[in-house]
Amino acid sequence: MVWSSSSREKKSATKRELGGAAAAGGMLGLALVGPVAGVLVGVTGAAVVSTTNGRVGKIARASGEAIASTGDQIQQWNEKYQIRSKTSEVVKSTSQRLKKEW
Repeated sequence: MVWSSSSREKKSATKRELGGAAAAGGMLGLALVGPVAGVLVGVTGAAVVSTTNGRVGKIARASGEAIASTGDQIQQWNEKYQIRSKTSEVVKSTSQRLKKEW
């Protein structure tokens, strides 16, 4: 729970904020120190979102929402242009060609 700065009521971070913050923290950790630390940083990021109302918590929630919105946009883009299925077909045909040549 997060304490609201304007009142002392508890405010929960949204699932979008938590998931996005975990993803952002995981990507940052992966880039800086590797996969194991990436997971730890992601989990820590989600914990910060759910427990702090200070500057860091606000930044983490904003980052989490931005990552979640980006994910939504990518999903809409994929639905419109069928990127996932087209990419899958290219990978399959390329691997089949490589198998034949080797």
